[in-house]
Amino acid sequence: MQSKNSTLNKKKVIVTGAAGFVGRNVVQKLISENYFVISIDLKNPRIRSKNHKYFKLSIKNFFLRKKLDNIFAIIHLASDPRNNYYLIKPELALENISNTFLILNYIKSLKFKPVLIFSSTKQIEIDTLAKNMGPYALSKKFSEEIIVFYSKNFGIKSHIIRFTEVFSMYDNPQNKALKKLIYKCSKNEDILVDDKNYNFEFISIEVICDGIIKILKKKIYSRFINFYGDKLNILTLLKKIKKILRSNSKIKLNKISKKKVSTKINKEVRFKLKKTDLFTSRLGELIKNETGN
Repeated sequence: MQSKNSTLNKKKVIVTGAAGFVGRNVVQKLISENYFVISIDLKNPRIRSKNHKYFKLSIKNFFLRKKLDNIFAIIHLASDPRNNYYLIKPELALENISNTFLILNYIKSLKFKPVLIFSSTKQIEIDTLAKNMGPYALSKKFSEEIIVFYSKNFGIKSHIIRFTEVFSMYDNPQNKALKKLIYKCSKNEDILVDDKNYNFEFISIEVICDGIIKILKKKIYSRFINFYGDKLNILTLLKKIKKILRSNSKIKLNKISKKKVSTKINKEVRFKLKKTDLFTSRLGELIKNETGN
């Protein structure tokens, strides 16, 4: 007879992108909440626990090769979150979409369908307002739409969570702005600001982890859940960091000439038809041709 703490009695949760900043924190939170976690990543998250199993596989190879029973939930976090990186390598957007399809079809094939939690981004809203959707936002938006379609048509329970900039009290990612700004100020290095009007919306990783647990415990039922922080202007943030560190860093504004981009090419127009080109004008001839009369 199995005890309540036996691995066999724990709810199994698959986490993609488990070695990432958000992923690793989510995995640790799930383990602390008594879930058994299956991590998928090409990079080892290096989490030691009897309630954790790591697969060094791509999403494609895992979901095409593995058929695991009694999966309670899949938390899909895998994707590069650096919006600017997609401008250099837009093909990454296709990988995001392809991975979403692989996971959805995997769930669709199962008799017992696990809950899907998909991590998206506020970049969708930012790009929509700017009327300039980039590859990253496009891939996330399409993934959201296809998840809604699968949910409605194949009975998949899904939740879509959108993040802004995520921070932690310890070990923030080296490639993120917050870490870079703190480091530069600590070294009294000058800081070049491209856009003085840019606002951060930092959200704590603890809040995201707690939110995911609430979703799994059915304390949140909404399909779309936004994890957004309060707006904080970049210059205000820098002044606060400088004050705390007593930094002598100088803030320099980068003067970038904004080129006017014509929007006429993106405007929708209706091609003008002659009266003789209209369907109703040619219907009689079409029927004659089809029937041979």
